Amino acid sequence: HPAMKLQHRLERIQRGDISVIPWPWTQVSQLAPSLLPGSVSVLAGSPGASKSFAILQCLNFWVGNLVQASVLMLEGTQAEHCQRLLAQLDANCNLTDLEWLKVNAKDANEAAERHFKRIDEVGQCIYEAGSINTYMDVLNWIEERCWAKDRIVVVDPITSADPGGRQWEQDRMVVTTVHKLAEKYSTSIVFVSHPVKGFERPSLDSLAGGAAYQRHVDLVLWLEATEPKTVTVAGMCGRHETEIDRVMHLLKVRHGHGQGKKIGFGFDVQSLSLAEQGLILKDMKQ
Repeated sequence: HPAMKLQHRLERIQRGDISVIPWPWTQVSQLAPSLLPGSVSVLAGSPGASKSFAILQCLNFWVGNLVQASVLMLEGTQAEHCQRLLAQLDANCNLTDLEWLKVNAKDANEAAERHFKRIDEVGQCIYEAGSINTYMDVLNWIEERCWAKDRIVVVDPITSADPGGRQWEQDRMVVTTVHKLAEKYSTSIVFVSHPVKGFERPSLDSLAGGAAYQRHVDLVLWLEATEPKTVTVAGMCGRHETEIDRVMHLLKVRHGHGQGKKIGFGFDVQSLSLAEQGLILKDMKQ
C-alpha cells in the first residue's frame, strides 16, 4: 500500500536513516540539500576552476564530521593530493611549490608532522586510478565502496574514464547503474565533470558527455572561475557587497529550492580553499 510505504519512509527519516549530509558551504547546503541516500550529483567546471581543491575541502569536512566517504582520483597520485591537503590544512600554498619545499625542508617537515594524523585519516579515503581506466572499472570501484558502507562516493573526474563504447549509450548506462547502486546501499554518489569544448557559459547543455548527466541526476553544480568582481550578496550576516572570483551555479536542484541561483565564493590562494560569500543578488561589476 502506498500509505504504508510513506509511513515506512517517515519512520526512517525520524530515526535518522534518511538524512542529508551537508556540503562544507552553508548556503549551498541550504539551497541544494542534495546528499541524500540514493542521490547522484555532478560538480562541473572548467580546468582551473579549483574543482579538485573543492573536493579535497569537502572530503576533509566530511571526515571531520564522521561521514564515511571516499574519492577516486583519476588524475594524480594519492601522495600528490595529500600534499595539496597539507597546504589546505596549514593554510600555506607554498607547500605545493617544489622549489620552496627544497629550500624550506625544515618548515615543510614540521607542517607535515603537525597534520600527520589528519592527513592519515583523510588520505586513506583518497584512491588512485591505478588499473582503473574504463567506465566498467569505475562502476566496479563504486560498488566496492558502496558495499564497504561509504556514505559518500566521489569520482574525480568521470570524464577521464574511457567509455568503452558509444559515449551517449555508455553515459546513460553509468548514470542508470550508479542510481541503482546509490539506492541499494543508501549512498550518495558525486561525479566531477568538465564542460564540452568551446562552451560559452555554464549550462546543462555545456556538460561533457551525454544528456544522461543533465537529465537523470539529482543535482548539477557548476563552479566557475571569474575575474575578481564586486557583487551584492545575501550572506549569513545579512545583505552586503563583497568581492568574489568564483561563482557556484546551481543548474539543477531536485531537492531544495535553489535551482537557477548563484552563490559567490572567494578562492583563498593561501589556503587553496573556497570561502562562501553568499547568494548573489546583484552583479555590480561585469
